[in-house]
Amino acid sequence: MVVTNAIALTSERQVGLWDAPLGSGTSLRLHAEAGMHSVRSAVLRDVRLTTQQLFWFAEIGYLPGLSLLKVSILLLYGRIFQTDKFLKMVRYGTLFFIAKTIAFIFPAAFQCMPPSAAWSHDPKAKCMNMMAAGYTWSVLGIVEDLVLIFLPIPTLWNLQMSRSKSLCVMGLLSIGSLTFVASVVRLKYIMQLGPTLDVTWDHVDIIQWTLIELLSAAVCSSILPCRHCPTRLLSHLRSCMSDRTPRNDTQILPDNGRPGGDPEMEAGRSPTLEPKATVSDTHS
Repeated sequence: MVVTNAIALTSERQVGLWDAPLGSGTSLRLHAEAGMHSVRSAVLRDVRLTTQQLFWFAEIGYLPGLSLLKVSILLLYGRIFQTDKFLKMVRYGTLFFIAKTIAFIFPAAFQCMPPSAAWSHDPKAKCMNMMAAGYTWSVLGIVEDLVLIFLPIPTLWNLQMSRSKSLCVMGLLSIGSLTFVASVVRLKYIMQLGPTLDVTWDHVDIIQWTLIELLSAAVCSSILPCRHCPTRLLSHLRSCMSDRTPRNDTQILPDNGRPGGDPEMEAGRSPTLEPKATVSDTHS
């Protein structure tokens, strides 16, 4: 995701909405020694509480991060299909993602009372059943991915677009299908997961497919800013190759063996031949 955002920044020379979820996507990889049992890891035995806190923060950051990515895809659609009907759908879709994020982020942040019980697992605390919220979020995400894939298709039949924009939309749809597949697989692993305290072991598959979902959505939102990158890369490579090509500075020596030629020959004029002195001219 960092590479994708860096390419988008160098292409557009400005910050866009696709850069907003960078922190939340990166925070999902901050957990230490993922794939190991936290009770067996010598490192996590000392920082187990910190690891649980990172998972709690990553869960909260994932919600607005994914919503902002999908909003950026909608805004990207609005740049390509600049019709009143389509722009109205973009506005309604943006409002939907904002309302959905607000509706889910507060229960995720305050799933336990007090909130610290979400990572300390205090048996005396009162916590909500977040599995139902996870199912609802995932099912809504799958429906949203399908809508984002099929939303521009009716407009494509009625618009005459340039070749670059057509390729951009084709790339969006193809990578958007990967986001849809990642959401379905992620829901499968969520349904197999039950209450657990060993998050570094039991959540590995969910986190991996969550990252695939986020990264594919980030690539989708960066396709239009990065469309000129291959051309710029090829031109840069050509300039580098031309600078490294050795130049032939060998001078061609004239017949007298000295560098430089006859001035009259360099000026493009044929040399004037002086007539030889005859015997009569000598006596006179």
